[in-house]
Formats: sequence, structure tokens, C-alpha cells
Amino acid sequence: MKKQIIIMLFIFVFGIKGLCDELDREAVATLEVTKYVQEWTKDLPDKRRLKIFSYIPYVVEHSLKRDLDPLLICEIISKEGGWDIKAIGKRGEVGLMQTMCEANLKAFKQGYDMSTAEGQIVAGTTHLKDWVDKSETLEQAWTGYASGNNKLKWSKLDFRMREYRKAIDKFRDVSNEEDDGNIEYESRE
Repeated sequence: MKKQIIIMLFIFVFGIKGLCDELDREAVATLEVTKYVQEWTKDLPDKRRLKIFSYIPYVVEHSLKRDLDPLLICEIISKEGGWDIKAIGKRGEVGLMQTMCEANLKAFKQGYDMSTAEGQIVAGTTHLKDWVDKSETLEQAWTGYASGNNKLKWSKLDFRMREYRKAIDKFRDVSNEEDDGNIEYESRE
């Protein structure tokens, strides 16, 4: 009986620690994404800003669920779809993350409505995660995501991912300088 109590106590203590670690990870991601969106939307009308702020929980939830950097997702949304769920690209890409039919179909099959911000973020993060899993580098994953595996454009797309990384690193550096020291941001590779 004493052994069972010790085992249960051990599981309880370490189970709580794991939960706290996950909450900390989500809190840091939410703070980072909120700061990013504040900076990105500072010159927009209030109504548009509020709409974009309503997307933050989806960015955080679905990027962390797929082990992707939430700021990378913000950067993709900013540059590709301009935080506009009605955005349409030159090749028929749609929404916040400018996804094509294949990615949209996967999200739809998971029960998400592609006319919503959450559905579009699910489509984009799922599609990017698929490419991350089958690529050696994040640049290769981005190239596959953005080009549909069109090798003719790879060098241009590699450059874009490097620009995304620079923007994220610059944002994190500025955030760390402004921070009161209580939260540390870790750079994800």
C-alpha cells in the first residue's frame, strides 16, 4: 500500500509539472503572438485590429499542436495573406496562409470550415507540418509548402524563408530588450 501511494504521488507531482510546462509554453507563445500582432496592426483601423486579434488563439493552438513556431505562422500570415481571410493569390491560393486545394481539403476533412480563420490556420499549419516532416530543413519545407514542389522557384522561396527568419529573430531581439526580464524567449530552429 505504501509503495502504491509513493507511485501515485510521483505520478501526480510529475504530471502537474508537465501540465505547467505546457501552460508556460502556451503562455509564452500567446504573449509573443500578441506582441507581434500589436506591432503589425498598429496603423490599422480598430475594427480590423480587433478582428485580427481574434485569430491569436488559433495561431497559438494550431502552431503548438503541430510543433511549429507561432511567430513563423504569424510571419507567413502577414506576408502571404495579410491577415485577410478573403485573400486570393495569383495561382488560386486562398485565405490567411494562402493554401491550395490539397491543404484545404485536409482541414475540411478534419471538420473545419475553410471560410473561417481557424479553418485556414489549420489548413496552413497542417500543410506546413507535412512538409517539415518530409524535409531536411525548414527552408526546404517552406519551399514545398509555397511552391507545391515546383523546383524552378526554390531559390526564390529559400530566400523568402531566410527573410522570415530574419524578421522573427529581429522581432524576438526587440521583444527581449523591451521585456521586464520575467519571460525568456527561446529561438526555435
